[in-house]
Amino acid sequence: MEIAKDLFIAVLPVFIILGVFWFFRKDGNQLGIYRADYLKVMKAQNENLERIAKALEHKNGTDVK
Repeated sequence: MEIAKDLFIAVLPVFIILGVFWFFRKDGNQLGIYRADYLKVMKAQNENLERIAKALEHKNGTDVK
């Protein structure tokens, strides 16, 4: 009985930590939505940078890559 009690006390913090992580976990689908939004923002930023590069190229008459 003493061994079972010691084992329970040793394993209890692990279950508490896992329970906290499970309780506060993000929804997997929600993370996918965040990733999709991030990709949209990065694509828009890339398009803006390309537009700026073309404008500078046109203004300076040089090739900006």
